[in-house]
Amino acid sequence: ITGPFNNPVIDADVNVKEGMAEGYSLNNLSAKLHYADNKVFAKDINVDALGGNVTGEAEFNAKDLSYVGHFKINNVEISALQKTGVPVSGAVSGDIALDGVADDIDKLNIYGSVFSEGITYSGIGKGRKSVCINSLHTSFAKLANKINIDFLSAKTENGGVLGLKGDILLNDSLNLEVFGDKIDLSKFIVELDGSYENPFAGRMEVKASITGPIANPIIKAEFAALHGKLYFQPFDKMRGSLAGSLRGLYLKEFVMEHGKSRWTA
Repeated sequence: ITGPFNNPVIDADVNVKEGMAEGYSLNNLSAKLHYADNKVFAKDINVDALGGNVTGEAEFNAKDLSYVGHFKINNVEISALQKTGVPVSGAVSGDIALDGVADDIDKLNIYGSVFSEGITYSGIGKGRKSVCINSLHTSFAKLANKINIDFLSAKTENGGVLGLKGDILLNDSLNLEVFGDKIDLSKFIVELDGSYENPFAGRMEVKASITGPIANPIIKAEFAALHGKLYFQPFDKMRGSLAGSLRGLYLKEFVMEHGKSRWTA
């Protein structure tokens, strides 16, 4: 500690073997701190948390309570991060920058990219097969109450690909585009019990938009599938389009073919 009494300069090395923050365990925390002119600078931050590791640097202004930070996360476990009981597991890594004001969560801005080499959604209900995402990459930004997803690309089991981009206004509206290629229908079905054969199969391509208020967005979609079954009915080709909202969906077109048979709606 050096300098005048009313404006000292402080340098410190911090090491914490075990600790807690917002109910989460922290281990092997270390950082180099520098305090001057009502600002705290932290660099070489390194901590084991949430089953993984976080490194970074940050700055905090004690006058206006503003802060900025840059962190790299490595193999943080999703199931350890959440407390909602949602059946999602897998490790994620990423590069995150943020800024904001300590007493106003609405001013929190986050920018970054996140990737994972394996995420599993265990499903809901008895007999549900898990849905596995073999890899996921996304780039996003949250500015005040708006989340912009530059891109989200996920590779599903058996070679399927899902994509998403667009904007979300928190507590307001959605403007999203969704794309799917070679999606295995048998992996996205809720089985009420595990005693019967899955009634869906085939590979589907889909293009959809989700727009409007979050409470009741408008959904528009076009889809096509090959060599599968729909409620046990085999098909060689299937295509269609639909539109609607949470109040109900309108099937605009539907064509299914199997051999010489053809069904339309």
